Amino acid sequence: MTLPLLTLITGTNQTRLELHKQLSTILNGLVRIESSAADESNPEPVTAGIVLFSSESLRKEYSQLAKDCKAVLTAQRTLHYQSLEKLFRLPQGEKILVVNDHNESAAELADLLIELGLNHLEYIPFHPKNKYHDDIKTAITPGEAAYVPSYIKNVTDIGVRLIDLSTFIRLLELLELDGLTGIISSRYAKNLITVAKKLHEAECEAEKTSRTLTHIVDHVDEGILAAGKDGRLLLFNKQLAEILGLKKTAAIGDSAENYLPVEVADFIFHSTMEKQFFSLHQNGYVVTRTYLEDGGAVASFSSVSKAIETEHTARKEIKQNGFIAKYTFDDIIGNHPKMLDARTIAGKLAGSLHPILIQGPTGSGKELFAQAIHLASACSKGPFVAVNCSAFSPTLLESELFGYEEAAFTGARKGGKKGIFEQADGGTIFLDEIGDIPRELQAALLRVLEEQEVRRVGGSKIIPVKTRIIAATNSDLAKLAQQGSFRPDLYYRLNVLTLMVPSLDERKSDIPLLVQAFLNQSGKKVRMDDAVIKALSAIEWKGNVRELKNAVDYMLTVYDGVSIQLHDLPQTYISKGKEKKAKPQNEIELTVMDKREFHFILDTIKDCNETGEPASRRIVAEKSKDSSTPLSNQQVRHRLDFLEKHHYVAKGRGRAGTKITSEGMDFLHSLSVNLQAIQRSE
Repeated sequence: MTLPLLTLITGTNQTRLELHKQLSTILNGLVRIESSAADESNPEPVTAGIVLFSSESLRKEYSQLAKDCKAVLTAQRTLHYQSLEKLFRLPQGEKILVVNDHNESAAELADLLIELGLNHLEYIPFHPKNKYHDDIKTAITPGEAAYVPSYIKNVTDIGVRLIDLSTFIRLLELLELDGLTGIISSRYAKNLITVAKKLHEAECEAEKTSRTLTHIVDHVDEGILAAGKDGRLLLFNKQLAEILGLKKTAAIGDSAENYLPVEVADFIFHSTMEKQFFSLHQNGYVVTRTYLEDGGAVASFSSVSKAIETEHTARKEIKQNGFIAKYTFDDIIGNHPKMLDARTIAGKLAGSLHPILIQGPTGSGKELFAQAIHLASACSKGPFVAVNCSAFSPTLLESELFGYEEAAFTGARKGGKKGIFEQADGGTIFLDEIGDIPRELQAALLRVLEEQEVRRVGGSKIIPVKTRIIAATNSDLAKLAQQGSFRPDLYYRLNVLTLMVPSLDERKSDIPLLVQAFLNQSGKKVRMDDAVIKALSAIEWKGNVRELKNAVDYMLTVYDGVSIQLHDLPQTYISKGKEKKAKPQNEIELTVMDKREFHFILDTIKDCNETGEPASRRIVAEKSKDSSTPLSNQQVRHRLDFLEKHHYVAKGRGRAGTKITSEGMDFLHSLSVNLQAIQRSE
């Protein structure tokens, strides 16, 4: 018996796969199901059976395709029940951007969420023509993440919306299978029960976690309070009750002001300061307050001794977060006279607190020198804070350098934020790519240099800072000052102490030292062939030491595990080697045929050496006639010359013949591994 045909038409392939699977599960054995997605190819006309569209907008667009069918139906859709847990995790009252493949579908989804009772969130249907939503950080989407705008940081995919039960009942009516309604309803309910069980288990686990967190909060050393934007308590631990002299903890939901001294409540809910000292029941406490994104507040009450310990921990964390210099002058590798001069001058500059301007090409090690100068200076115990001036927009760079006050601009953090100059107080600030700093910020930077004080964005308070400034650039600041893009007064203020870092091309004799240092840092026991060192020394390193290290890292990734050979060089550097007239092509680049011939010759010489047979040019040529790489005497001679030049073989006179060296054994092993990889890829 031929089953009736049901054709499903969806907007996207992901929706097609999910709905086709659901239809197959619920209507198993009752219909034949075919499906297509509009985003993959234009759906073909359907001339028989029933057509089911996944949305009304899709039905309007493709209704002509189903004009000759028995019936056309638009699916009523509901949430994928397994995704409900994701929605419950989103914070109460948060603005959520609802994104779907069509504007109408996004609005329908928002209405459905509210209808299902998921009204703890504020849903904003997305429309491409709407303005930029700078107050929304999270989006939800039913499997259509590609349509979420790029400025949204958090995306919650709740899965493709499924077909609801009413649509299945309607399909049974159209198929004249009304008597099977009970069976279909049972199948549909079975899926719901499975999901409900999972949700119940998740709810029990969440309740258990909540009890555990409450137990933990009640046993910390600090008093902790949390309140919503209406001032009502969300959390009030036992330790805080003891600090305030209360016989029992406050009731959740009461106004926090009913339990706090007036001055403490005023600080927590109205002050712009983050910390303040209070005397409570003859004991000193530092109260630290943080505003929540929804307008609420969290406050911790620490004893004075605890606050001192916290400050000490904070300083350690600053170092762990990167506000610390790691490299000394001993870490600067190089014996070239120019490098030795730079290191000597840098050591002398470290003894002064004047600004330092480090000049040199990209990748030459300017920050390495800056860190070494910091650690050798009187500021060594303070933080070392580095900032790349070219990595920020003018507005963002200003707030990063000088900090900002609360409400200084849209999106500003509650309570404001310290700038890098404040964070580097007592230490060193390293301004990399100083030539790219916007002109509108140059006056503010000049003021810091001259007055040793900063003023936050949106603030009026002058904050003194004692910070040593080291600037670096690969630009010609003097030329930029003449052109007007860099303030001359700032240039002369920065250019008090100058250090020139040479490029790698100016000190190529240091390349073997640098390469060996990189190999040692890798922790791998690996030998690099002399031919590779020579090739690296012949290359022009526009990216300097940084580019050289990248090349070594590449070779450490692709080599055979024993030694690094010429063919392990990145292709870009093989090309550079070919362009240099001093380097013949066959010194750097080996074709697959070259590799096979060298492999045969070395392998033959090795076998002869092991059996005591002389490995002469004539014997190698004769043995090659029975191989896949036949060679003439002349060809063998040229290749032996190459191998001898690179110390892979040692030619002997008379019956001694040619001997393979230890370097040649490494080269032979590398060729074997390389040729096996080529064979597998063919």
